Amino acid sequence: MGRWFGYRPGYIDACRLFISSELYEWYRHITLANEELRGELINMHQQGKTPDEYGIKVRSHHTMMITAKAKMRSGSKIFLDLSGSTIETYAFTRDKNIILHNNKIVRSFIDNLDKNRLVIKKSNLVFSNINHRKIIDLLRVYKYSDQNLKFEKELLIRYIEKQVTKNWLVNWTIGVISLVNRRKDGAEFNTENYKLIPSSRSNTSISNTIFFSNNRLAAPQDELIDLNETELKKLEKITKSKNKNKFNVVEGKKIRGKRREGLLLLYPLIIQEKFDHLKSRETDDIHIGMSISFPTHDVTSPVEYVVTNNYWEQENNEN
Repeated sequence: MGRWFGYRPGYIDACRLFISSELYEWYRHITLANEELRGELINMHQQGKTPDEYGIKVRSHHTMMITAKAKMRSGSKIFLDLSGSTIETYAFTRDKNIILHNNKIVRSFIDNLDKNRLVIKKSNLVFSNINHRKIIDLLRVYKYSDQNLKFEKELLIRYIEKQVTKNWLVNWTIGVISLVNRRKDGAEFNTENYKLIPSSRSNTSISNTIFFSNNRLAAPQDELIDLNETELKKLEKITKSKNKNKFNVVEGKKIRGKRREGLLLLYPLIIQEKFDHLKSRETDDIHIGMSISFPTHDVTSPVEYVVTNNYWEQENNEN
């Protein structure tokens, strides 16, 4: 019947698809991963890359983590190269213990960063030339939803450590994103040394897990936080866009191509429900989002990723 409706105009409002929330989220993950890969192929085409180079890049692209989990059995191995990519948390748990844990460790992390390396841009905190060990130590204790299929901290730690041996990703910029104006609800995320105003994000999922639109956390302009005015002017010529708030996946790759250090962005967040019938789920909890932007590098060392797939394990147990 779905095929019948699909070929006849005037029936779209009669179509209904009933699936589990778990299956819905998998379709969502795969669709967005495909869109990201399309952007990667466009970028490679503009660089004049060959089909062989396309294949090598696609097989090592971080979106393959999603495909691997969807299709491969546990124990399958792929090699991932995170150069020029952004890995971020876009799914959040409602577990109070995890929320409070992340609040505590991030407050301590921010307060222990060297103030001499701090510049305040608008209301955002920007710390420069921070040793990679700080990022790794934070990753080790940070907790997050397992629905973040591209965000696996052990993989990220191994990748950073491997690049450091090649004298790359040694130093980082850390940005803490804060609104300029006070919120109407008065929410704040305060540490001993800083007063920060959380951003808002809308939950677009009907499941108990919180998901953001397009599986993205960082706003486009956030990745420009560590660039000076000279670099921004050069960037306008590269991206052919004078609006810093608008650049697509391809342009985002060009921006990371101009960066020499890793960029870690931290987001104190208040979650709002997109759908009116779910407004009762809103709380004053402050979630901590994390976005890691890796600069583009011609010579990197991919890391081995071993697929751990709960779906396949459950299937095997049932059979």
